[in-house]
Amino acid sequence: VSIGAMAALIAGASLLVCNDTAASHLADALRVPSVVVFGHSDMGRWRPRDSLRHRSVRDPDGQQASLVLGEARDLLRVAARH
Repeated sequence: VSIGAMAALIAGASLLVCNDTAASHLADALRVPSVVVFGHSDMGRWRPRDSLRHRSVRDPDGQQASLVLGEARDLLRVAARH
């Protein structure tokens, strides 16, 4: 998928759950709520700054699925109120 096609897909989403890649930066730029899952990269440096619209979860071993899903549910609840 080209970067333009990825941006178009993300722009139409209610929420994005992804790892720390270009997709997370596109969601930030497009103001699409997201939960970004970080492995060993510098979360303080690369996470989206808007913590109301974007949540970051450190999960280098893939063990935090319930936390990721909880953050996603919370963001969807917030979006439904607005």
